[in-house]
Amino acid sequence: MNSEFVAPIVVAVLGVGSGAVTGYLAGRRQRLMEHEREAKLAAAQVAKALGVAAHIMSWLSWKAQHRTSLVASADVEEYDRDMKETFPDLVGALAVLASFSPDAYSTAKRVANQIYDLDERIALSGTGVLLKKEGAAEDLGRFLSEARRLEDHLNDVAGEIMAQVSYRTTNSLHRSP
Repeated sequence: MNSEFVAPIVVAVLGVGSGAVTGYLAGRRQRLMEHEREAKLAAAQVAKALGVAAHIMSWLSWKAQHRTSLVASADVEEYDRDMKETFPDLVGALAVLASFSPDAYSTAKRVANQIYDLDERIALSGTGVLLKKEGAAEDLGRFLSEARRLEDHLNDVAGEIMAQVSYRTTNSLHRSP
């Protein structure tokens, strides 16, 4: 083979190979960036659902503590409806988050369990309002401080969940293919 043809062929092969590797790496980076974006959206959906649930609990318990005589069956029924709408969103968001990060899911699930526990206690106390039991509204008001602490805790947990999702995706980005 003539040496004047070898150099252009080698250059062409190197150019094609370099282009292929660059394309592969750019595509891989793009996929990982899209994955991280979706993971962060999933984490945000979980944080939102947890926040909505905690706020609903705070709202009812605030009214029960500060406007005790105005708490009515309609308030408890509205609470039940709102939580009934919120929990399926929370369960779905947790499932999506689990597919992105087991660590973030575990963190979120711990808080979700606290939400479920407090909701059960508020709902049981709310039943007293529905049944017009003496002191039932006051009992509901006793949950305000716990609901507020849970809301405050959610701010920290939301950041932790987001960091766990970002950490996992960022580490995936730096691993070799």
